[in-house]
Amino acid sequence: MVHGYFDTETDAENDTNPLPKNLSLDGSDRTIFARVFNSLITECYAVVGFDFIAVPPPNITLEDRYVICPDSPELLLDPGDFDNYSWENAMGNMVGSERFFNVQDLGIYTLTVTETKNGVTCSNSQQFEVFSSGAPEEISVELDGFSDGVNLRIIASGVGNFEYSIDGFNYQASNQFELFPGTYTVYVRDPLGCRTISKEVIAIGFQKFFSPNGDNINDYWNIIGAEL
Repeated sequence: MVHGYFDTETDAENDTNPLPKNLSLDGSDRTIFARVFNSLITECYAVVGFDFIAVPPPNITLEDRYVICPDSPELLLDPGDFDNYSWENAMGNMVGSERFFNVQDLGIYTLTVTETKNGVTCSNSQQFEVFSSGAPEEISVELDGFSDGVNLRIIASGVGNFEYSIDGFNYQASNQFELFPGTYTVYVRDPLGCRTISKEVIAIGFQKFFSPNGDNINDYWNIIGAEL
């Protein structure tokens, strides 16, 4: 019968530092030694070593969410190299059994794969969602406040929620900006990055005051924001 399990052959020979009966492995390969003896003659024993080989589950390389953009409606997924594949839709119906999966419909999918390593077959599953994003189509601009400060409002046509910018780097959910007169390029994009469109606009203003006293400071009243 087995008297105990040990981390080293020396501990097994000396019957010292036995491992706990409920041993939890950490997922790495490990060699364990057992001390086996005759229940009638305890002086007669043998030490036997055996290996635990950790076989991790298959690592599926898919995202949790995918977006189909209007400008690129094709979506071909590659989860990695495995032995078997089972693609299922939200209803549990199998819609594919090959490595590459060409998504045709929006919705929630589950992929289950299996692979065999060191004579052990393991499986793993991952769920992911495929959805569509709207995209801006056209831009128009409204300007208010013909002064040294201008209120600019970007109006975008198209389906979906959009983000707005006047520099192409800093985007915001609001389509309204307060700015100085000048020439700007305004940008509109969908939050998922499917499409960005832009338009150059001229925000014209004027000085609120001038002092024609000959001191070369604000002597002349000017239109600002464009060369007229």
